[in-house]
Amino acid sequence: MDLLDVVWAHEMRPPHLSALDRDVVHPTRLSVGCGHRPPLTDREIIERLTRIETRLDGVNEGLSALRADMDKQNQQLNNRLGDLLWLFIGVMSFIGVIIAALIGVIIRERKTPPPLPPDAGESLEDVRQHQAAIRNALRALAQRNEDVAAVVKQFNL
Repeated sequence: MDLLDVVWAHEMRPPHLSALDRDVVHPTRLSVGCGHRPPLTDREIIERLTRIETRLDGVNEGLSALRADMDKQNQQLNNRLGDLLWLFIGVMSFIGVIIAALIGVIIRERKTPPPLPPDAGESLEDVRQHQAAIRNALRALAQRNEDVAAVVKQFNL
């Protein structure tokens, strides 16, 4: 007497059997207290195997549909990530252009002197006149003093 004979004898279904196995072990086939299974005909075996096969085909079709749906969602996710990548590249490029323009403006402002006021032309002439006067004074002083003459020669005044 095997385990299934004992289970049938006590009118219990084994808890570890799956739904497909429970269908094969049909409760109407259980014999009460006799200790053995009723014999199954070939036709019943073929019918049960056919039902199991059709259920498995349905499960396979469901898995195929699920796999196709997952592939479609994966492709959509990849497209969205690609779009986000291009958006990120665009934003970073825009920020880079802004920074480069700012650096260019800063460099240009440091190199170009500030604009002269409108009366600067007159003051520039005054500065040139004062330079000429200082040169003349240094030359006159250099004729009387040898140390000043050496300095004037050194700076080519």
